[in-house]
Amino acid sequence: MQIPGLLIEYLINGSVALVWLFPLIASAGLLPNKIDTPIAVVVVIPALYVLGMVIDAAANFIVKHHKELIRKRIYKKLSVSEDQWQKFGGYRIETKLILHAPELARVGEKRSTRDRIARSSILNVMLATIIFTVFGFIQKDSWLILLLYLIGGAILIFFCWAMWARFQAASFAYEIIAFQTLEAKLEQENKNLN
Repeated sequence: MQIPGLLIEYLINGSVALVWLFPLIASAGLLPNKIDTPIAVVVVIPALYVLGMVIDAAANFIVKHHKELIRKRIYKKLSVSEDQWQKFGGYRIETKLILHAPELARVGEKRSTRDRIARSSILNVMLATIIFTVFGFIQKDSWLILLLYLIGGAILIFFCWAMWARFQAASFAYEIIAFQTLEAKLEQENKNLN
């Protein structure tokens, strides 16, 4: 049985959010003393899924402008003209690949999963940095601790953003090359039929 990619992505994103959410829940005194495992599973898994969706949507909003810049850079690098950009918009590539080249579509979906998880890690690290900085400063009352948390968080955010940007660029390039290859193949097959 194959588990759908979005289910796994959202559960991963929601689970990673526990890194910053757990200290908030604990500080508010909302952690139960005893946990009934079946009930916890029924409550926690859907909650992590929804949290993962929210994290993904917010992260998508944060990187939206940069994503378009990456897309334009890759299109230019691959000599895709502006009038051809419309051909690659929306779900056209994905739909055509699913119909004519399912294996290429599966590879594209795996890349998309990786991109979404990387994108969400940016927001999760941002939120973790804020939470740990505030809690660290409150507990230690030290400007040095505050500075160390902020610098460490900024470095992690930078690496997460760079990782996502690299993955996103590779995915855009893959989509375009796969689509162009498929178009050439279909054109050749049509010529052979005539």
